[in-house]
Amino acid sequence: MDDNNMIARTGRVQNWLDDPTDALPVSCTVINVKDSMWGKDSITESWDFCTYALQNGAGVAVHLSELRPKGTIGSTGKIASGPCAFMPIYSAINNAVKKGNRYKSGAIVLHISLGHEDILEFIQMSRDELQWVKRCVNLNQELWDQASDEVREALLKGIARGDIWLGKISYDKWGRRIFLNV
Repeated sequence: MDDNNMIARTGRVQNWLDDPTDALPVSCTVINVKDSMWGKDSITESWDFCTYALQNGAGVAVHLSELRPKGTIGSTGKIASGPCAFMPIYSAINNAVKKGNRYKSGAIVLHISLGHEDILEFIQMSRDELQWVKRCVNLNQELWDQASDEVREALLKGIARGDIWLGKISYDKWGRRIFLNV
């Protein structure tokens, strides 16, 4: 690795090259949470993913748009809690996982699409409920145009308060979604 000039030896990467113990060579990671409690990219796996990343000094962008809206009845007959019900858990994980001053603790940014049915609840959750996470609303022009006046107004107020960030929805040249990171 020392002879590889293709790797930028700055910050976290250099620290990892010097001592890869309990560290990741990346600053930011991404998980797109699927609408399931168990399995690959599930809700519970995302908690493990966040814990591992934070323990090793990386931040995590957690995309929640694929979770069913609150009150939706699934194929098994169970009623969905909605993405906002899980947001305090991510905040608690970030608060509980400490890195002991070796690296700055990572951050968790929770993402949701402007078109999600639970967008108002996502925007309007208080900082007291979510002290240890940031929130980002992903959008494009079409979603903005389709949003109700109530949603637009709440979003703009959330941005003005500093509670909400915006992220532009993008795709690669093959049409695959590019999920924003922290």
